[in-house]
Amino acid sequence: MTVSWFRGNNGGGGHVSGHHHHNHHHLTTSASDNSNSRASVKEAVKALYPPKNRFSDSFLFDLENNNRRRFSSLLLEHGEQHIQDWAVIAYTAPGKANPFLAASSPRGMSLSSVGSNLGANGGSGSNLGGGSGNSTNETQWVAAQSSSRKHKTGASSSSSSPPSSPSKKTSYHHRMSKHKQKHQQQAKLSKESHPTVHMTKIEGRLHLCSRSVVFEPTDDLSRPILRCPFNQMETPPKEFPAAGAAAKTGNYEPMCVEFLSFKHICCKVNNKIGPTSSVSVPTQFRFTFLHSKPSTLVDLCHKLFAILRMEGSTMGVSKSSNRAKKEMEALLRPMYERPFDPTNFVDVRERPLLSSNLKCHIIQPLQKHPGCLVITHERIYFQPSHGVLSDDNTSSRAMHWNQNSIIATARRYHGLQDNALEIFWDTSAAATNAQRSTLFELRNKHEREQLLRLLPTNVPCHTDRNFVARAAQEWQKKAITNYEYLLLLNSAASRSIHDLSRYPVFPWVLSDYTSEKLDLKNPNVFRDLTKPVGALNPERLSYFQQRYESLQSLQDEETAPFLYGTHYSAAGYVLYYLMRNMPEHMLCLQNGKFDAPDRMFHNIEHCFNCVLTNHADVKELIPEFYTPNYDSFLMNIKSLQLGATQLGDRVDDVILPNWAKSPRDFIKQHNRALESEMCTSMLPRWIDLIFGSKSRGDAAKEANNVFHKTAYMGPADWSNMASDDDRFQAELQATEFGIVPDQLFVGPHPLRHETVDDSFIHNDLGRNMSVISGDDGKGDAWELLDIPSHESARQGSHDSGRMHENHPRTSSTGSEVILDPAEGGRASSGDDGNVGNRNPPMVVVGERKSSISGQQPPQDRPRATAGRGSLPLKGTGDANQTSGPGAFSDMGIQ
Repeated sequence: MTVSWFRGNNGGGGHVSGHHHHNHHHLTTSASDNSNSRASVKEAVKALYPPKNRFSDSFLFDLENNNRRRFSSLLLEHGEQHIQDWAVIAYTAPGKANPFLAASSPRGMSLSSVGSNLGANGGSGSNLGGGSGNSTNETQWVAAQSSSRKHKTGASSSSSSPPSSPSKKTSYHHRMSKHKQKHQQQAKLSKESHPTVHMTKIEGRLHLCSRSVVFEPTDDLSRPILRCPFNQMETPPKEFPAAGAAAKTGNYEPMCVEFLSFKHICCKVNNKIGPTSSVSVPTQFRFTFLHSKPSTLVDLCHKLFAILRMEGSTMGVSKSSNRAKKEMEALLRPMYERPFDPTNFVDVRERPLLSSNLKCHIIQPLQKHPGCLVITHERIYFQPSHGVLSDDNTSSRAMHWNQNSIIATARRYHGLQDNALEIFWDTSAAATNAQRSTLFELRNKHEREQLLRLLPTNVPCHTDRNFVARAAQEWQKKAITNYEYLLLLNSAASRSIHDLSRYPVFPWVLSDYTSEKLDLKNPNVFRDLTKPVGALNPERLSYFQQRYESLQSLQDEETAPFLYGTHYSAAGYVLYYLMRNMPEHMLCLQNGKFDAPDRMFHNIEHCFNCVLTNHADVKELIPEFYTPNYDSFLMNIKSLQLGATQLGDRVDDVILPNWAKSPRDFIKQHNRALESEMCTSMLPRWIDLIFGSKSRGDAAKEANNVFHKTAYMGPADWSNMASDDDRFQAELQATEFGIVPDQLFVGPHPLRHETVDDSFIHNDLGRNMSVISGDDGKGDAWELLDIPSHESARQGSHDSGRMHENHPRTSSTGSEVILDPAEGGRASSGDDGNVGNRNPPMVVVGERKSSISGQQPPQDRPRATAGRGSLPLKGTGDANQTSGPGAFSDMGIQ
């Protein structure tokens, strides 16, 4: 795989030979098909291994210096968005708040009261909050203080002359000297204890975000990143000097902004990852802009303050009105609609396959990176979106992947919407830290399916039914291990390492974490995989069952009975295990703090005991516990300061069982237990609980495997909700609480030695033919610029490894062919009616359009190949669906 940031540089990528994609309807196939099938599954599973180098702390890169920038969206609040940034020089000094405003809001101004004071506080110079230039409320800037020290005078204060008596005069001067020394000592201590309140001429970048302003020092990495929330500001930032002051001192444009913040937050002190600290000292901030006018920042801040006032006095996004959302969308629209820069193409001969760019996001844990997607015959380009200024003509450098490096795809959810696609790359010829896959979130399901159709058709899709059948076949033949089979099932059930709310789930397979030696021939050392974690302790299960019966007796439609109020996989549980590898993600999830040391993952034996006894803990494990040579998540290699437990034990590396000599030995023996015959014989029963027939409905009730109803929500439930607020709350609950994986099997999973057909696999697997209510695919009409034939594909790219299976057909009129979502999935004239729902609809139009690169389209406009089945572009959907992927099962308990 080739993944690079570039502009106008020629580059290439590793070549991957095409894989034949056969449709097997039975687990028993001919010998001639087995080799191709096995190669496809084996290559697909390689990309599913968790990366040894975890996700970078920042998706943005400093391309000029080839260094990663310190700022990232993980430093912001949940849901906060980065808008624009500028090069500035920062100054800070202690400030005094307006006493009337400070009295009404000692911990920070509410936005409603701030709105009433916009423009009310005039003033010039550094007096932002005084309004009248009163000397008692002026900010004493550090630069001015330094200058005054250099030019001391012997004149005494005119307002307090000493008495005339010699004795009283000596006593007075003695008192004044002591007072001055005390004042200087206090000032010195204040500067040492609060260095961020006394900054002078610090270069950096000022980041404007949707709820805060962030200053990132660039001259000294030991300085912390400062974040000033809007709800802690006295007024929005103002230009300095003000208009009146500028008229007095000279007619020049202001180059600074100022604001007073009651509290600011310090991140990455000494460039180390750790908990954030709050400085609750009123601080005056002044930023001098180096290359642009500060008026743009001031205007944007006033708009953001107005939007946040619409959301209410609290900063909660759950109470945001539709008007506020529309205003925010309008503010961010220039960033999302920024066109693709043709100079980002590696080869000047490349042309996009679609006339309009695909607006999308790259999804990483707790982060979304907006941009546009462009597809050519040879490569896939992603250009990140930065900045909302319409006069900013600078475009971002694009990221690109070679199409012939794609080894697999998988349909994915994002939240409760079925609109994402994960693409897996061949990393054999790439750098060791290259990501093995990328998760793209499109605007709707229709765009996801059309993107899938433009990718090579000779690579497997993990969420297709025939791929699951081949994976089961390979597992029964022992061509893949238990570990690899579970990775494939997780991917088929829409679990991805890029989404913490749908992270791959693995079982606890052992129950012995105290013995000096692990005896895998002893059945007692294994956990009972026929039961869910919540049912392993009979005493605790009895408590859950009593609660279930009491909820059932209420007969409340809004409160469906459940056994477990928590889930076996959620974002918090994933970061609980991976805290040492992903500390910034944990800090983001915990509002800038690590969890209490006693609640951290620091002892495997204690963790398993908690899973057995705690009524609020039924979590399973993650793939990293079984990944060969992956032991860094068990060691504190970043030297994080995690504190000490109440017993005085310092939290550092994870304490291992007695039978493990080292973290690597623990992983090795743990993996050996997963691959043992005892575990292999019980593994199908655990698969039934997580991915199979006992994951939903009456069978789940009989197996004591019923969770809260939000864990079963899917896209159909989301689209049928009455309001946007209801959708937001449901999505927030589901993603934080945990989501049951898609159901892959409708019958008991066969044992490894059994030979059966594929009737136990869910017929609706794949989601490519289902229609979601509310997602009618009415997006932009796309112009299909070019789909090459076999001959043109060979001539167009020397390194392209993909060939289209069918020669596209052209219109007899020679007009353009455009994908039209409004045609409702019907094929145009000339198509076979039997496949009308599988081919994208085509509409013939007479007017030609030019491509985004400025080149004219060819005279002969071929139509798309019928490679993949796509979503019917129009339909009502089945709101009452109670089975299949994404459906809301009634669990047989209402």
